[in-house]
Amino acid sequence: MRGFISELGVPQDAIKVYCDSHSSIYLTKNDIYQFKAMHIDIKYHFIRDIVAECKIKVDKIHTDENPIDMLTKSLSNTKFKHCLDLVGVCVD
Repeated sequence: MRGFISELGVPQDAIKVYCDSHSSIYLTKNDIYQFKAMHIDIKYHFIRDIVAECKIKVDKIHTDENPIDMLTKSLSNTKFKHCLDLVGVCVD
């Protein structure tokens, strides 16, 4: 999609990806091979390459403000409604 949009002549900055795991963020930004990370499959090192090329920027998001939780976790009604508010869905 990024390639298609650039062919249309629309300039783009790095795409922001939000993550609530400090460990995951550290692994994407650290280009030094670590013994503890040797079990990670080769295809996942592609993400490191994209981050190094500044095509994607990985930022920290607090768990309380992460709307994706509504798709991945069992939530209380209050937390679910908060997630809906974060993505702009109105609930009566």
